[in-house]
Amino acid sequence: MRKTDLTISTRLGAFLGLVGMSTIAGVLVAAMVTPAIAVSGIAANSTIGVFEDIPDNLQIDNLAQKTVLFAKQGDQQVPFAEFFSQDREEVPWEAVSQYAKDAAIATEDPRYYEHGGVDVLSAARALAQNVLNDEVQSGASTITMQYVRNVLVQKAQNMVDSSDEATQAEGRKAFQEATQPDMPRKLKEMRMAIGVEKKYSKNEILLAYLNIANFGSRVYGIESAARYYFNVPAADLDLEQAASLIATVNAPEIYKIDNPENLERNKARRDLLLRNMLKEQKITQEQYDVAEAAPITPTITPSTSGCIQANPISAAYFCDYVKNEILTNPEFGATPAERDAVLKRGGMQVYTTLDLDIQGNAAEQMRKQVPTTARFTKIGGSVVSREVKTGRIIAMAQNTDYGVAADQPGVTEINYSADKAHGGSAGFQVGSTYKIFTLVDWLKSGKSIYQTVNASKTTWSASEFTRCGDNLAGSPDYKVTNDTNTGATSNQNVLAATVASVNSAFVAMASQLDLCDISKTATEMGAYNADKRDLSSFPSDVVGSGGNTVAPLQMATAFSSVANQGTMCPPIAIDKVVLPDESELVTPKSECAQAMSPEVANTAAFTLKAVMGGTGSASNPRDGTEIMGKTGTTDRSKDTWFVGSSTEVTTAVWVGNVEGFVSMRRNVLNGSAADSARHRIFKPLQTFIDDRYPAEGFPSPSSELTKRPYVAPKPQPTQSAAPTAPEAPAAPAQPAPPQPAPPAEG
Repeated sequence: MRKTDLTISTRLGAFLGLVGMSTIAGVLVAAMVTPAIAVSGIAANSTIGVFEDIPDNLQIDNLAQKTVLFAKQGDQQVPFAEFFSQDREEVPWEAVSQYAKDAAIATEDPRYYEHGGVDVLSAARALAQNVLNDEVQSGASTITMQYVRNVLVQKAQNMVDSSDEATQAEGRKAFQEATQPDMPRKLKEMRMAIGVEKKYSKNEILLAYLNIANFGSRVYGIESAARYYFNVPAADLDLEQAASLIATVNAPEIYKIDNPENLERNKARRDLLLRNMLKEQKITQEQYDVAEAAPITPTITPSTSGCIQANPISAAYFCDYVKNEILTNPEFGATPAERDAVLKRGGMQVYTTLDLDIQGNAAEQMRKQVPTTARFTKIGGSVVSREVKTGRIIAMAQNTDYGVAADQPGVTEINYSADKAHGGSAGFQVGSTYKIFTLVDWLKSGKSIYQTVNASKTTWSASEFTRCGDNLAGSPDYKVTNDTNTGATSNQNVLAATVASVNSAFVAMASQLDLCDISKTATEMGAYNADKRDLSSFPSDVVGSGGNTVAPLQMATAFSSVANQGTMCPPIAIDKVVLPDESELVTPKSECAQAMSPEVANTAAFTLKAVMGGTGSASNPRDGTEIMGKTGTTDRSKDTWFVGSSTEVTTAVWVGNVEGFVSMRRNVLNGSAADSARHRIFKPLQTFIDDRYPAEGFPSPSSELTKRPYVAPKPQPTQSAAPTAPEAPAAPAQPAPPQPAPPAEG
């Protein structure tokens, strides 16, 4: 006997002693069983021995697939952002080029349609080589076995990605076992491959293999690979492209063609695949000649995970809002880790509320009026629009680009429109837009908008206010100032005070109410501090200069509750979610609640409509659609606001300081006073909205809440005169409408 034969014999004997003859017998018996016989149970015969003890049931989880966000554009739903840990999109059998299927079989497993999961001839040949080399060097892995390995690796990766340390450790161990080049791993793959072939057809397994395979650069599955490397769907791959992609699967890091250094290696392996396809009669000699002569010409088209990809259409901040809704809402998972996995691996199609036509106009107005190229670049601007009756957010834009470059002007991750839970800031002081809550609480208490208050009083003792049923005695006096040209008089009715935004009049109104009731009204209308602190209840809060800082979206919600006849509908950003199996996930709905009576709401709307001829005049579209609204300016013009609404859509605009301080009244944006930028944004945007969301007028106000106080006629001096015949009584004179003071910003 030759030395080589002795060596082989010795090593084979040692190997058989190690794993047992019954294992090898089991492998060979099971491997030689065809699919039809395997189904009958012969593969489970007791002769399989140790091999039988290896579980053959492969638990196949859903593949990690990217989540795609959609928005409305015209009558179409279009994708605008993706989230993924693995760039994968599963596709059906008919959506894969036949060239890709043939290339995989011709090179990876020519007898694929003949064996039952294990190719006996290849396995025997590999067995001899592996025993000779003391390790598993020759693979002989069928497509089914490779699929099994990919599934096990995927399951291990899912555990590694967990937030639980014990699960991560278990995942690392499972990953090592699934990739270790040894006989136990190979036996496990063989056993499970036979089990897989009992449950699934050959075409199902081949498709699953093409959908799960790694093609390098975080690209998984034939569809994503085709789009990334060649910018075509998998169905349209030509012969050269398909062969080049299948060549990559063998060793992605050295064959992937987004690295120019790999092109020569990929072509060599691609041409080998082409020769195999020719040998297996999958292509003609002419096809081979043309394909073999063709150079590799990739068209790399990266997919970006996250919201930055939505910057070009100015929808990145809305994208971030949706992302945070998914990550914080228990409807998408019980734990943060589960919700993160659903977002990045769940393969959801998320149909959002965003209207890209409105969004585009909002972004255009914002870029034009609040450019980040201004000499003071810490000025921020935000605009958000939502439907009155549903809470659906249809636009959300700001004057910056979404990104993490904190030192780059005009770039931030902070969403100025949203609360902190949805990626926003701590909110902003809202100025006189906060007066809506005192107005509504005034009406809720049964008082009329024609009742008068003392607007000339500017210094108030704390004892003149009530908070949560208690007197504020002992607190410092409160001094209120008015903006210029408010026309504050000693007695002014509430309608006129609202139109002219008279601070002193609203403080006088608040003195007749409970400050906690005003805060409660604000909360019921959907307003809250952006960091979720309870709303404070002090006299300074009445005019929006206290400690409350609210996000624009929540101010829009509050105004919507008035426009919606008292019904408050919280904002929503998601219409529906479709899962990979085409079922729909139950998504959070806007749980509307009655915040005030329709009579109160309609009277408040009547009052705020009058503002559009006063301080809100510059924002009035005057397009035939009734608009109600309120201006807001904080101390020293640090923040400026306008919130306005039709009966269909509410829009809130904020322009102000993000860092430091620049007076909006004393500086210029886009050639005009910075404090008028809010009007220059709102007016054209609302005009655009009114055309696409036509609205009816507001209902009539309550007769009780618009009663004019009775004013006794002044007594006339008595004069002696000869009696005359009585005249017919004259018709009573109609009370003159209120004459609001000249408009001033509030």
